[in-house]
Amino acid sequence: MVLSRSQEERVLAVLQRQLPGSLPLGYCVAHLATAAKVKPDQHVHLARFLYAVVRKGQCEILEEGLCTAGGHEVRELVVRDRSLALAEPPR
Repeated sequence: MVLSRSQEERVLAVLQRQLPGSLPLGYCVAHLATAAKVKPDQHVHLARFLYAVVRKGQCEILEEGLCTAGGHEVRELVVRDRSLALAEPPR
């Protein structure tokens, strides 16, 4: 099973969220999944989708950082990139 098109669009929409004039928001995988309504048993598929997004240069994964949603430090953090566009999700 892979993520549905609507799940992919929700993930990209969450990664696009940013307050005007602020730094890009970052999420740990668990909080990103919760925000995008991806079930825990689909986290592997979410990770695959995120790596596809990273390969396209639409977001980046930092080695460590602060999860904006949870306010906690994490080892891997997905960060929204300014080039992210909802119109063309990766396949």
